[in-house]
Amino acid sequence: MTTQRDFDQIARAWLELSPDEAPDRTIAAVLDAVATTPQVRTWRPVLRRLPFMNRPLLAAVVAAGLIVAVGGGIWISRPGPDVGGPSSQPFGSPQASPSGHQSASSGTPIPVGLRSRWFGGIRAVSGLEPGAGASLDFQSGTFGITQSNHQEVVLYASTASVAIDGSLRLVTSASRPDCNVGDVGTYPWTLSPSGQTLTIGAGADACPARQAAVPGVWWSVDCKVGDTCLGDLDAGTYGSEYIDPLLAANAYGSWAPRYGALSFTVPDGWANSADWPSTFKLTPTADYALETKDGPPDGVYHEVEVFTQPAAAIQDGTCDSKPEPSVGRSVDGLVAWLEKLPSIATTPATPITIDGHPGRVLDVTIDPGWKTTCPGEPKPLAQYLVPAGVRPDGYDIGVFPGERQRLILLDLGKGHVLGILIDDRNDSAASDSSRFDALVAAAMPVIQSFTFK
Repeated sequence: MTTQRDFDQIARAWLELSPDEAPDRTIAAVLDAVATTPQVRTWRPVLRRLPFMNRPLLAAVVAAGLIVAVGGGIWISRPGPDVGGPSSQPFGSPQASPSGHQSASSGTPIPVGLRSRWFGGIRAVSGLEPGAGASLDFQSGTFGITQSNHQEVVLYASTASVAIDGSLRLVTSASRPDCNVGDVGTYPWTLSPSGQTLTIGAGADACPARQAAVPGVWWSVDCKVGDTCLGDLDAGTYGSEYIDPLLAANAYGSWAPRYGALSFTVPDGWANSADWPSTFKLTPTADYALETKDGPPDGVYHEVEVFTQPAAAIQDGTCDSKPEPSVGRSVDGLVAWLEKLPSIATTPATPITIDGHPGRVLDVTIDPGWKTTCPGEPKPLAQYLVPAGVRPDGYDIGVFPGERQRLILLDLGKGHVLGILIDDRNDSAASDSSRFDALVAAAMPVIQSFTFK
């Protein structure tokens, strides 16, 4: 994978998700990028440079936005998911006073392991967009429900503590038409041994609307790049929060979150390392442990990437993410073009079906005779797929010497094509075909579990 992660694309893509809250890790990434981002094109394994907006201008815009957010008192401080002593046993049992009112100071502080943001599925909550995922935000003494991409709008704001029996105790602190100040709810809860999965029981609550929204399974938002993915995963079935495989190529401005637009099942040993409207990544846990806020180490990719609406990359030597207009965007049209592209070597494309959708799969390496480089890149590079439309969180798909890839192109119907890439590259080690083979063997069952809506 030869997509780039730099300041322009992270800042622009984050802003496109419409948050007014500035998470700690996002602020750190922005400030670090302002100070350290080079002006040359460097290929990175997450997202690409935006050619249509220069860095100084966007830096000024985002810096100003953050200053306004801080100066305006936007809620931006939130402890990270520092899990301490999680338990797989449930805590507490439902109990609420007959009146539904108790002292807001009752109980002990929320454990460090819960002081995080937690993604979940769709909840029938007034104030959340239909189809968008919900999230819970626990701090040391507060609690709120938000939309996955609108953390500035806090619903059911409550004080939060742990009751004497170990249950979560929420006391409404801001009145709503469906919830009164002082309403008390208590909920049993279970934290998985990894600290990544929170399960909240039905509980008892004087605020019925909160009681309908809080119970269920929630996943810690523990992303290293940005604040939109889950990070390390427990074994289980998950839904995406941001990627939309059915978003038309030139309709980025109409994007809205659709929870579970991509669903998938993983065994132990996987992490969700990126989730943006156009891209989604799964990385083996051992490799994810090596990543930082800048993504994987330089020259090392070992991951599965899902990308929407791919098009053939124009072969004009600029590597500027422009599509080739003469190549059709159907699965068959892209495969026929790839098989004739002089810069890459491919295996014969074979049929594949995922979630009832037909596609083609082929392995890709750089052609041994290809010596052309992209501007600013010292090694030969064969760029072959780019987004069909304008994507602030876009991607460039290409291959370096020694890199091995398995490419799946899937027809989702009504003109929507989805790309899935299994990618292995390690410039710091001797070529090892077994590493790619092991990744393919582990990744294909996960990919076959994909469902789309």
